[in-house]
Amino acid sequence: MKPGDKIKFNFAGKQMEGVVHKVFPNSVYLKVDFERDKGKVVKRKLSALGQKKEIKKAEKKTPKPAESKKPKVKKEKKPATKADKKKDA
Repeated sequence: MKPGDKIKFNFAGKQMEGVVHKVFPNSVYLKVDFERDKGKVVKRKLSALGQKKEIKKAEKKTPKPAESKKPKVKKEKKPATKADKKKDA
């Protein structure tokens, strides 16, 4: 299922036809032409449409060499001052 595909779905007990506008992992947005509202966008769950998910698998990224990573440096804590001790009390 890709944007631009035409799909038939049930709406108010009638079989309607719409064009896929956006596709997400669990839902799809359809553009439907109603009598009084042309180009209305309707959201439907993929399970309600009876369509199987067709998600493009992302290409595997090559890992960067370990040399490019910077070692983590621990920050040193400042010693507590008299003003900090008063705030805690």
